[in-house]
Amino acid sequence: MRREIRREEELLLSELERNQRSGQEQTRLAEEQVAKIQARLEEQQDPETFLKGIKAFTEKYCYSDEKGSTLPVVSPPCRITLDPATNHPNLVLSKDLDSVRLEDCPEEEVPDGPERFSKSVCVLGAQGFTSGRHYWEVEVGDKTSWDIGVAQESVNRKEAKVTVKPSNGFWAIWLRNGSEYKALDSPSQQLLPKSKPQKVGVYLDYEGGQVSYDADTMAHIFTFSDVFSECLYPMFSPGVNKDGLNGEPLRLIPPRA
Repeated sequence: MRREIRREEELLLSELERNQRSGQEQTRLAEEQVAKIQARLEEQQDPETFLKGIKAFTEKYCYSDEKGSTLPVVSPPCRITLDPATNHPNLVLSKDLDSVRLEDCPEEEVPDGPERFSKSVCVLGAQGFTSGRHYWEVEVGDKTSWDIGVAQESVNRKEAKVTVKPSNGFWAIWLRNGSEYKALDSPSQQLLPKSKPQKVGVYLDYEGGQVSYDADTMAHIFTFSDVFSECLYPMFSPGVNKDGLNGEPLRLIPPRA
């Protein structure tokens, strides 16, 4: 009897320790973001830009209770990998499924299947979402072209002329020619980030009906607002390697341990 009680005590203590570690990690992440905001407050001369950064922070790390009060909730970046059943035949995935690059003549052919994009040169994440808040980050570096967004499960994967826009099940932004940023809305909207982002963060609030994008400086880029009814997947395209200037892959940034 005493052994059983002791065993139950050990299990409870172990669970409490896990919960404590999780809480400490969430607190650490929130403190890091607050420190970034404080640093930007000291440096920022443009109040509108700063407020957009604050908005991105609150969207990502806060929620409202039943009374409408804003409460902190830390949602650490989630682990995203690429789905090798979906990539266009000219897209080559890394072995650990965390980066994608374009090759005109890949060494290995991929088998066709119902989930594979045969015309649109993109790949989906392996993790899909039907609820909750989720955040992931993509390293874009000095690439001159890319597409980053989310796509609903039923998007057309076989037809050649599929416009990337919300009515077709895509909520995405892109870069072209090294400096032309657009939100692929209806109609599309030109984006004017103050500096070229090296990293793009994607925040999905499924119930809230939002897909938001921010840069590595926490500057808000764009937010789509919609009503979601299907499973949503992260979507990526590394862009065309024009004149040898865009050969670097898109890389998914793993969450901190």
